[in-house]
Amino acid sequence: MLVIVEYESNIQNKVSNLLGYTPVIYTFEDMFSKYKNSTKKKYLATEEIFSLAYDTTLSNLKRSVWISINEEDLLLVDKKLKILEICN
Repeated sequence: MLVIVEYESNIQNKVSNLLGYTPVIYTFEDMFSKYKNSTKKKYLATEEIFSLAYDTTLSNLKRSVWISINEEDLLLVDKKLKILEICN
């Protein structure tokens, strides 16, 4: 499961200490690059179109990270980090 959280300095260490394992963390650039590479109609490969898949605004997405976590860790992450969106 992916959760979108506000970026904080040293987020990798904070999340690793919280969960007890090192999750995969994606930046906006990582996720947008994956989207661009998977889009067949290149004129649709814009940040604005990409952001339409989310309830969060484009400006918030650019200041966020996507964290891959186990579903059972969701409540723990929610208590310690500001979750903007949950992606299934």
